[in-house]
Amino acid sequence: MTSSNETFRNSRPHTIIAASLSVMALAALGVLGVQMNGLHQQYGQIAGDIDYFTTEQDRLRTGRDELVGERNEIEGAVAGLRDEVQRLSLERDAAVRDRDAALAAQEKAAGALEKLATDRDEAKAVIARADKLAAEVRALDKSKAGLEREIAALEKEQASGSAALEAQGAEREGLTRDLDRMAKERSSRSARSC
Repeated sequence: MTSSNETFRNSRPHTIIAASLSVMALAALGVLGVQMNGLHQQYGQIAGDIDYFTTEQDRLRTGRDELVGERNEIEGAVAGLRDEVQRLSLERDAAVRDRDAALAAQEKAAGALEKLATDRDEAKAVIARADKLAAEVRALDKSKAGLEREIAALEKEQASGSAALEAQGAEREGLTRDLDRMAKERSSRSARSC
């Protein structure tokens, strides 16, 4: 046996391994080529449409920017509406306070009105009493006038009665003097006769 036989025996498994690895490498290259072709068919169209996608991306970015601007405007409007709601809430609270004050004033006015009605009724009663008293005063004035006439008549009678009484008094004095004189004469006669 020669040395080439010995190397030949050793080279054969290596050749088989090298051939199998070559076949596997060629198969891998074939699979890689098929995959590349599939990827080219699938993504090659994307590469051709890159301008479309870039334009679409720009359009979408512009739309996004517009939406962000609109969102900012809406947020500003919402903030304004919140301020308006707060202002209206304050106005509502003020209106409620004004309504409560008006109701309290109305109740106070109703109380004052009731008091005025009571005072009016009392005033009517006083007026009615005053009218009654005025009628009584008129009746008393008539009665007074009648009594004054009676007093005047009685004073006349008294004056005439006084004059008559004075005349009778004077006559009585005259008679008393006459009686005294007569009694003196009688006593002086009886004193003489005894």
